[in-house]
Amino acid sequence: EPFFPIGIYTDHKRADWNIYKKQGFNIAMWADGAGAVKKAKQAGLYSSMQLVQYIIPVDESWIPQEHGKKIAHLKKSLQDIKNQGLSNDLLFYYIDNEFYHLKSSYREVIDIVKKFDKNQHPIYMLNGTYAIARKYNKDIDFTGTYAAEDTYEKDRTNAFVTLNETENQTIPTIIAQINRGVGNNFKPILFGAIAKGA
Repeated sequence: EPFFPIGIYTDHKRADWNIYKKQGFNIAMWADGAGAVKKAKQAGLYSSMQLVQYIIPVDESWIPQEHGKKIAHLKKSLQDIKNQGLSNDLLFYYIDNEFYHLKSSYREVIDIVKKFDKNQHPIYMLNGTYAIARKYNKDIDFTGTYAAEDTYEKDRTNAFVTLNETENQTIPTIIAQINRGVGNNFKPILFGAIAKGA
């Protein structure tokens, strides 16, 4: 069945996410576990599960930073989604790669997810530094980059042309990220990104 993903970074402090469905979105982009997937489902949204917190240092209050505890947290999150019957509400896994290079330990996280998930859901990586997306060809299923940055009304949609034509970059370029503050250029940036391959 044809499906065009239109995701939004939801406000986790907002009690009701139905507003996002009413606005035309169909994916909650940043699920951090079963609770967020369930909340999105109740609002009629699919979810993507963020994995970057298991790969790079983040706020200690959000997730343990000691490696063994981090991996245990990941496994528990995956198991909770399965146990609560939410697997069909998860559309893909998501690695927010804002960096020039991830440490090679990122593969451990990907291997855990693939082994647990049995390849039922693809893995997406946003590449802020899109010229190195080819480095991750064998580890992820599709990629994307920014079509616009915070508070800049100028588009970056040509990044999709670069990403699609970079030598040895073989994974599909699908997701365009449009950050807040682009004002009246939101629709031109959105449709410009789609025209260039998003």
